[in-house]
Amino acid sequence: MRRATSGIAWSIGDDARRRHMGGRQRVVGKGSPVTYTRARRVGRTVLTAVLMSTVGAAAVQAQGRSRHEFLDPDKRTVSRIVLGSAAPRDKAPWQVSLQLDIDGRWRHACGGSLIHPSWVLTAAHCLFDGSGTLRRPAQVSVMHGTQSLSSGGARRLVERLVAHERYRGGGPAGQGHDIALIRLSSPFPASRAQTVQLQSRQLEANFGFPGACSVVTGWGSTEAWAPGRGRSDARRLPDHLRAVDLPIVDNATCAEIYPGRITSGQVCAGYAQGTMDSCQGDSGGPLVVPGGPTGWTQIGVVSFGRGCAQPGAYGVYTRVSSYIGWILEQTSR
Repeated sequence: MRRATSGIAWSIGDDARRRHMGGRQRVVGKGSPVTYTRARRVGRTVLTAVLMSTVGAAAVQAQGRSRHEFLDPDKRTVSRIVLGSAAPRDKAPWQVSLQLDIDGRWRHACGGSLIHPSWVLTAAHCLFDGSGTLRRPAQVSVMHGTQSLSSGGARRLVERLVAHERYRGGGPAGQGHDIALIRLSSPFPASRAQTVQLQSRQLEANFGFPGACSVVTGWGSTEAWAPGRGRSDARRLPDHLRAVDLPIVDNATCAEIYPGRITSGQVCAGYAQGTMDSCQGDSGGPLVVPGGPTGWTQIGVVSFGRGCAQPGAYGVYTRVSSYIGWILEQTSR
């Protein structure tokens, strides 16, 4: 169910109640402290303005599907998210495009998810420039309400960028804590701003367990950017939002691929043989699984990987349930 307090409605589970392009994680400076800003206070009651969701048997049953209704693409479509498919119309309505002001034009850099009409969840590395400095809010905008980067939707400017205080960048995994929030200058209309439910600790047993099928969406590249090919390669992004099914991989298996880099605050997904994956430009976007009161639950945020769809290299995502407390704390300031 959805509960609102002081006009604020949230979608959180039980217990809380590349320089120009975002890419998947890139090095932003070894070990240098991250400067960050915090969101303004939106009212003391915000911590209680959280959905108290209950998990039904149907949600658990939905996890058993080998392929979701979410991905029933038009057979005529050929666009791909590294061998994924064009997302069906009206699917992933919570998906947003984080865009950077480059040479006076807004260009897609990363993905994100709408968790409240005024708040976007994304990856911390999306908010830093090539020198490891947090971008200014004026350099970032958010597009929502469209699956096309070239038409439709509504744009919002940004009031605050909130990167996790323990995010340090440096290295493929950014030393973890690759999560951030964006406070919009004005909310998207509540009647059109469909938000995604966030996975809590108590929902982990039912959503996102190893072997379960998940879906990742984004406007990222259909292949990894080759070193030295530069911005011209980076600009080859699809116009239409794409999606791909990926099985959840247990952390122990994932750690064999990324020794010493996988923590309990991360979740992995993908295929041992490669073939399908998220890629550059998908960073910050949502990894969701079927189930929950709103139909889909976000369990991860696209973080990093070794290339894209490479054999034996899974995609790594920030585990949302590990940061529910942080999300609530920051949005209540």
